[in-house]
Amino acid sequence: MSTTTSTLHVPAKTAPPFRIGDLVEYRGWRGRLEAGVNPFGPSGRERLIVTDDLGIEYWHDPVTDILFSSPRFSQASLDESYQQPTAHIDTRQFIGFDRRAWEHQADRSFVVSRLKADLVSQWLKPPSRILDVGCHVGLFVMLAQEAGFECQGIDVSADAVRIGTEQLGIAGLSACTLAQADIEAESFDAVMIWDVLEHLYDLTEMVQQCATVLRRGGYLFAQVPNHRGITAQLKTLACKLRIRHGRFDHFGFPWHLYHFSPKSLTLLARRAGLEAVQIRSFSHRTKAGVSGQGLSRWITRRIEQLAWSDYLYIVARKPAPI
Repeated sequence: MSTTTSTLHVPAKTAPPFRIGDLVEYRGWRGRLEAGVNPFGPSGRERLIVTDDLGIEYWHDPVTDILFSSPRFSQASLDESYQQPTAHIDTRQFIGFDRRAWEHQADRSFVVSRLKADLVSQWLKPPSRILDVGCHVGLFVMLAQEAGFECQGIDVSADAVRIGTEQLGIAGLSACTLAQADIEAESFDAVMIWDVLEHLYDLTEMVQQCATVLRRGGYLFAQVPNHRGITAQLKTLACKLRIRHGRFDHFGFPWHLYHFSPKSLTLLARRAGLEAVQIRSFSHRTKAGVSGQGLSRWITRRIEQLAWSDYLYIVARKPAPI
């Protein structure tokens, strides 16, 4: 029985500070808090960066340059919460979905899906096989299929997959984890795992699973929060100085367990036997479809190329046989 189910009728703590062992109800999530850990294993050099107004601590390991939170919701609590229709992204917004209106309005979901599709097209040609891990309702899957790729998607949210299949009419979606999916080794040319890794407990296991289903010469496309981004560093500094009192939203509790850097993301790929071939970033403005003009546009693009923006992404290749 999950933690969430077994504590259904037990009063939960709703006001901070939150501590390890507390039964907490926060932002629609309910469960026990447990100690956070360094996903690469303890280095002995971890240090506390800041404690937010909820009582959540953020730790940094200079050896791997990973940032992690503690306490955090237990795995059972997270698994249960992601089954809710309103968890993280409200799936109800896709009821009555109109494909043409979605593209015409060019909201964030369309812009991000198009960015992902354009990125893949820089490295692969149709009809390459793509697996989208954490596809949600399958918007990227739809665009990739329209571009001629053979694309499938999996997601832990049965509600999101149902809406993608029934309301949006997207084929090839399954409600499962990658470990549960019946996928042969080396059967995909690319794996997309976008805005997913920061939510998971065992990062190395997940990236290894992605590498296993990749063909030799295939690519992993992954995006994560970038704690080395200029905006993120300024917000963290403001929090430490109490300038942003009560505003620690950029750490993403309770959804985000980790924040990455080019170094930590490269190390993660390397552990799975993958070679980083490109590391860049996207800004909030780019993902919102605000490109800017002239000097502003050039500065934004240059910062993204240097991986100094808010969202870090890696293109990593599985070495081809010699």
